[in-house]
Amino acid sequence: TKTLRKVTKIGTTNWTPYEVIQERNIVQTEWITVTGDYLWDAKNHILKSGEKKIILKGESLRYFQQFVVAEHFFLNYGDLHALYKNRGIEESKDCIYHTILQLRKELKIVDVKVESIRGVGYRLLFD
Repeated sequence: TKTLRKVTKIGTTNWTPYEVIQERNIVQTEWITVTGDYLWDAKNHILKSGEKKIILKGESLRYFQQFVVAEHFFLNYGDLHALYKNRGIEESKDCIYHTILQLRKELKIVDVKVESIRGVGYRLLFD
């Protein structure tokens, strides 16, 4: 078994999505076309486009799963707030903001953008 190299960022220990994909043992991938040449393996949480691949996890994974089943890859603020049923509006706004930032960072690796539609919600844009 291989050990993942740790990347330390401001007191936390994380692995970059690229490092995870390089080290993780992937078994029985089942690719589903998301759009164009973007493929999604829901079992292993892998998104790929050409030779670029990432593994999504945590809240980024949860959001991405919501985006890919939504019409036009669009989620309005109500959809996102519903993910935080037991939290107040201010706390859920903060969670949404930080998760969208993280998702943008991760999806950038495979050339996917998270577009903010002011006052309405967010949409995934696949290049």
